[in-house]
Amino acid sequence: MMCSGKELGISEEHEGILILESSATVGNDITNHFELDDIILHLEITPNRGDCLSYFGIAKELAAYYELPFVLPEVKHIVSSKGNLTVSVAENNICQRYVGCVVENVKVTESPNWLKKALLTMGVRSINNIVDVTNFILFETGQPIHAFDKSKLEGNQIYVRASFPGETIITLDEKERTLPNNTIVISDDKKAVAIAGIMGGANAEIDSDTKEIVIEIASFNSDMIRQSAKALALSSDASYRFERGVDATNIEYVLKRAVELIAKVSGGHFCEISEHNTLKYEKKIIPLHLKRLSKNIGMEIDEHKVVHILTKLNFVVERVTPKSFKVHVPSYRLDVTQEPDLYEEVARYFGYNNIVTTNPIEALKQGVMGEVVKKSYEMRELLVSLGVCEAINFSFIPKNALEKISYEIDEDKKIHILNPLSDDMVLMRPTLLFSLIKNGSENLKRGVKEVRLFEVSKVFERVSEQNQESLMAGIVLCGNKAKSIWSSEIAYDFFDLKGIVEEILNSRGVNYQLVRSSSAHVHPGVSADIMIGKDCLGTFGQIHPEVLENFDIEDPIYVAEISVEKLYKYGKKKTVVEEISKYPSVERDLALLVDREVLVADMLKEAEKISSFVKKVELFDVYQGERIANNLKSVAFNMLFSSIERTLTDLEVNEIMQNLITKLNKRFNAALREG
Repeated sequence: MMCSGKELGISEEHEGILILESSATVGNDITNHFELDDIILHLEITPNRGDCLSYFGIAKELAAYYELPFVLPEVKHIVSSKGNLTVSVAENNICQRYVGCVVENVKVTESPNWLKKALLTMGVRSINNIVDVTNFILFETGQPIHAFDKSKLEGNQIYVRASFPGETIITLDEKERTLPNNTIVISDDKKAVAIAGIMGGANAEIDSDTKEIVIEIASFNSDMIRQSAKALALSSDASYRFERGVDATNIEYVLKRAVELIAKVSGGHFCEISEHNTLKYEKKIIPLHLKRLSKNIGMEIDEHKVVHILTKLNFVVERVTPKSFKVHVPSYRLDVTQEPDLYEEVARYFGYNNIVTTNPIEALKQGVMGEVVKKSYEMRELLVSLGVCEAINFSFIPKNALEKISYEIDEDKKIHILNPLSDDMVLMRPTLLFSLIKNGSENLKRGVKEVRLFEVSKVFERVSEQNQESLMAGIVLCGNKAKSIWSSEIAYDFFDLKGIVEEILNSRGVNYQLVRSSSAHVHPGVSADIMIGKDCLGTFGQIHPEVLENFDIEDPIYVAEISVEKLYKYGKKKTVVEEISKYPSVERDLALLVDREVLVADMLKEAEKISSFVKKVELFDVYQGERIANNLKSVAFNMLFSSIERTLTDLEVNEIMQNLITKLNKRFNAALREG
């Protein structure tokens, strides 16, 4: 069977079949022929252990575990001649150390088999001997390096700088990319030749005609590399390591190792090193107290064992008192910054399975519910008792969510996620409405006939350059009420929602006023703001038809959003027990014609306070249609009168009713409906 290298899984070559040398033994296993019969370990490294993203890093861990010596490959002193390359770094915060070295008279060829094999086990395809050495060094030491074709660089100076606005570069994957602001680039006198720490440019790529190269090794700003890689949606083996941090003190050894391997596979003559170095490395010294170590781990570990473990991990342990030490952290352990990190080092090498299980000795105390949790719990309980089901949504919303529901908020009040998980999680939501409207819309589209949902959660805004959280309650009603044996299927309307809102307000004894809402997300004629003085407690009503079009639904949706914090701030919640009257009550109905723009809630309030004998006023009908002028509506109330002292007479009730009609006529131009 004749196959290409790619079909055999040993290279990326796919044009033609793989031709073996004449010394190849017929019948021999191809794996044995190419010496590929090896064990490959696939390791998952936690983000804090960037030092383990290399052969050297893993070898140090294994040496400590098996108590074996760790020996680095020896490197020779670099013999070089005077070079003509200089290095310039625009700002120290983007790169603290940058080393450049020119190599003359190199020969770019195919890599030797040992190098190809090493790269193959790493899952990297062989390109040429120079590039292969840079990739090998990256995996061996964990320090990314890059090589440029010097003949393609204009001038004899390397510049490390931030990208210009709108600057573009064609990277090695042959894609043109527009660089985001604050992207670190490597450039010559005229152009960018690499996105620092991420990927090189095609305009300085090593090829078969290359005779002179520039090797770079650097320590770039890890935060800037991470942000640029995210913005460009471009991840590489180099950026993966820079994002997690590299050991800048190891650059000299890495350069010598790279020089030695390049000389081995391509020859060449090395010129003087050019360097920018503002790195001020200060050794991290962390105190370690054995008593705190034992308390956190859960058992006492012999101090000699503790010192032995840390020493094997290349920490330098210096005794201060009989039970405390100063621990000097090796430069490559960027993850160890405080005493608890040392506890973890001791525990993991001592063995978590060797730590004795003990019962907690602290006395358990009953927890106290915080104010925010208490308010949230009480509001949930109330809404559930009103027959509304709870919904739980993410606190993140898409970038266009607020525009989609016509929710008005200043741009500077929006809180953007710095590292969003997806396009649907870009903003911290300043309102619950988008999530609830989406819940209602999706339920309707899936054939759910009755939707009664609420959510009690926090919303987020930026106020005075501070992120502010507020507890809100949101409600959505849509579809039809459940059919029963005594009622047919009826669609939800504004008054169903209004009833729930009133129950919420009355539960806290809030003295409120309903005012026609001017919010863009609700229907101007079927909505209201809940006002306490000049402070708005919330808004409820029918979603604006234009918003419904954005969700591609035709059925009306009713929503409410109320500030739970303001509800508790203004609410008094006093339970008043009244004596039940032993005398018969009197009921009267009242039908009035008023202008369509008049708020029925205002009329109800006037009716409730017309007399102390009025115990209840209920709206039972609003009619607009035939036999009524187009600008008018018919409003019908049922009123209950009662006294705990005596039976009310018709004369007294008639007098109250007449006073009410007169007052409503004067304030709302309401007229008694006849017929």
